[in-house]
Amino acid sequence: MKLSMKEIEHDLATWWEQPWCMDRWEIINHLIKRYKFESYLEIGVSNPRWCFNMVSCRDKDGVDPGYEFDNNVANYNMTSDEFFDTIPKDKKWDVIFIDGLHLAQQVIKDVYNALDHLNEGGFILMHDCNPPNVWRQRENYSIDGYNYPWNGTTWKAYYQLRKTRSDLSMCVIDTDYGVGLIRRGRQILAPADNEFYDFNILQEKKKEYLNLISCDELDSFLDTTDENLNENLTPTL
Repeated sequence: MKLSMKEIEHDLATWWEQPWCMDRWEIINHLIKRYKFESYLEIGVSNPRWCFNMVSCRDKDGVDPGYEFDNNVANYNMTSDEFFDTIPKDKKWDVIFIDGLHLAQQVIKDVYNALDHLNEGGFILMHDCNPPNVWRQRENYSIDGYNYPWNGTTWKAYYQLRKTRSDLSMCVIDTDYGVGLIRRGRQILAPADNEFYDFNILQEKKKEYLNLISCDELDSFLDTTDENLNENLTPTL
């Protein structure tokens, strides 16, 4: 994707205009505190100052192959595919944050693998679910050898789950380029009318496609997921 230098400079100069009511790590810590979670897994640590070091949890694990950041602090120095192939099938976490390779086909694999290793009542979070423009959701991280800001095609994986998985509770918090939440439960499926994952259609229908909410609506969403979870756990007489 080719952009003029003027377009690139405008994008870089206006990043702060995006909605930003909470950082990703603040949302994670909110969940940990609210539910007294004790285990946290981060897929795609990269620079730990961006998120990993800010998370307050008793047990923390990180996965990163070390391609982007020389000082790799992840205790699992490997790709997410290698990681999920390596760990015991019964190993589980309360919170799993997915922020690795931002391409839809990899993200959807990470989500399905994470669901297999998620404790009952736990959450999966995804970063970069609401890119502000078509350039940010490009397929390639690097352009002409430069690594410009990138949200990738994570939104496509999220939308796929929103329109196919009625057994999940999902929303995207409209902050920090879209922080997606996934929990087992139930949801009204998103319209399946964007067959080719056109970004312009997403922009028109992002509230429906992503179940986009504000930070002020987060606790209300969590209350609803609690009710759904409790109903699913109630034995049928």
